[in-house]
Amino acid sequence: MGLESLSEDNLRSWKKRGNLGQDYLAAVQRLHAAGIAIYTGFVFGADADTPDVFPRTLDFLLEANVDCLQATRMTPFPGTPLFAEMDRQGRILDREWSHYDFGHVVYEPVHMSRETLDEGVAWVQSQFYARRSIARRAWHSLRYLDPNMLLRAFLALNLGYRRKMAVDGNFRRGAGFEPNPLHHHSVDGAGASIGT
Repeated sequence: MGLESLSEDNLRSWKKRGNLGQDYLAAVQRLHAAGIAIYTGFVFGADADTPDVFPRTLDFLLEANVDCLQATRMTPFPGTPLFAEMDRQGRILDREWSHYDFGHVVYEPVHMSRETLDEGVAWVQSQFYARRSIARRAWHSLRYLDPNMLLRAFLALNLGYRRKMAVDGNFRRGAGFEPNPLHHHSVDGAGASIGT
């Protein structure tokens, strides 16, 4: 389920009209009530995003008990209007096409540095896929998922993403991001408890 962003400005700029005005939390709760797990995608780095997008999105993901997450860095692919506009503005900084993979920041964001965007996405992933976070979400998922589905799908996806992040260095890169501690729940990569 491509939720994409919590920002209506971002959704408008991407022409994601179907997402506008939606209550994501209520939608996730309705799907969970029907016994459906949520695997969602969020894109970070649009022009309306500021560094607080990372803790705000993590708060939503934890509150909604989203089951699995694909978090990506916005990528202005060559041949798209987004690339053409950023190129006209002089914001395309990397023309190594193999870096256009949702895992690299190839342009200059508006409200944060490239490093903040890269580390912020890695931080969201590392917090979401922390052992304690996976265990907490699995426990809550037993309310709406069959235990067999929990083992075969939920845990397989979550542990697979966790393993990939360790290999890709996302846990290490996420440690460089410093969120405002007053605006989010904290789950560190080592599995600290969730708190406010």
